[in-house]
Amino acid sequence: MLDARRAYEVREVFDIALIYGVSISHFSPWDFTFILAFLSEVLQDRGVVIVDQVDVRRRILMRLGYKELAVEHAEEDRVVLSLDAGYDIIKGTTKRLYLDLLRGKRLIVDLCYWGLAEIATLMWLFFRDVDFIKIEGERYFILAKEPRRRITVEELEKSIPPKLRV
Repeated sequence: MLDARRAYEVREVFDIALIYGVSISHFSPWDFTFILAFLSEVLQDRGVVIVDQVDVRRRILMRLGYKELAVEHAEEDRVVLSLDAGYDIIKGTTKRLYLDLLRGKRLIVDLCYWGLAEIATLMWLFFRDVDFIKIEGERYFILAKEPRRRITVEELEKSIPPKLRV
């Protein structure tokens, strides 16, 4: 299994790249920029990136309101809470602590509350044509076609800010 942030290590050429399952929230803007640079390098000239996503900012922050404590799951045999565990201003991510009260498990996750506009704008920097297709409800496919190939992974790696180096 390969971490998407390291996918540029695979040097093959593809027609289509699919990021499915409303998963962009798990990438910081910095990580997603690297992923897009990689995709622009490994897709054919007429290659397509398809991102399955909802507007997290609108759905969570604007409609529900950000909650420091939220009940994520509650059933007779399982209760999961999430708590605000901090914000990383450099990465642009919120730390969220998930507690499974009955099983005694905990997990901290970095999340980015993306709007669809930011995702599409970053994609547009790496691809000439970007479009939206509504799937259902608030869920969209963001399509990006024709890689520009002007900003490379190698160039980004050479100039990554020191606070982001792992």
